[in-house]
Amino acid sequence: MLKDIDKTSLEHILPLLKQSYSDVTLDDEVEYFPREEESLGWCYFEKDESPSSFLRYFIQGESPKFATFEFIISDNSKSEFNALSDYCFARANLLENIMQRFELNEKQKAFIPNLEKFGFNETIIYLTFQKDLSNGDFNHLIDASASDFKQINECLSCFQIFSNKKLQELVESKSIHYLKIDNEIVSVAWIKFEQDTAELTEIATRSDWKNKGYAKTLLNSIEKWCFAQGYKKIFLKVKEENLPAVNLYKSLNYSNNVNLKEYWVYKNRS
Repeated sequence: MLKDIDKTSLEHILPLLKQSYSDVTLDDEVEYFPREEESLGWCYFEKDESPSSFLRYFIQGESPKFATFEFIISDNSKSEFNALSDYCFARANLLENIMQRFELNEKQKAFIPNLEKFGFNETIIYLTFQKDLSNGDFNHLIDASASDFKQINECLSCFQIFSNKKLQELVESKSIHYLKIDNEIVSVAWIKFEQDTAELTEIATRSDWKNKGYAKTLLNSIEKWCFAQGYKKIFLKVKEENLPAVNLYKSLNYSNNVNLKEYWVYKNRS
């Protein structure tokens, strides 16, 4: 039986979530639900009055918007996956006009042929590189002002453009780090933090300042800053085909965690 998930049914499905997210709590999941109804979708498959599989999506980003899907399927049942997908896509009309993405791990890649039937026709393989952090001096900047936002967006424009409001939130949470040369912002990184680990979400250099080693300089400095704040590890994801970036991270002593290889499967990707 297929069912929608809401706040009252979250506790029912929490044991299933813990199979993949061992440290997840009910409070963690409840935080998703204050969002606008159209930006969030959940459904689950129930057997013998117990949830056996679930699928959910989040609409996020600003320019462009995109939807990211997550799922847990019992016994890799393709019939349950197809039923959940049919149900989800039939109810989510807003998904049709934006980019959609499934992020699959090594075990889940078996579902790629099923996703192709729903119009997901492009797969990009991502590698995860990680590194233990150590002490040292850092010399990059964190406290940006509104006058810096245009240059920050110029650096990040190949990924997405943020509103001034969103950039202000990222700056206040210490998530935007940048390097300035002669009063020009030349390289920017977007960092996320969880427990004792930092994730390098994006790092980019303005087009007119590329190939001068500024991204490498910024990353080295960020590593030292993260260690000073108490973080023990840093990790990032990079396209397998992006050999210059792969070689850069290897040269900085990042190791490729083969167990965290991911397959991002897209629909409506321009």
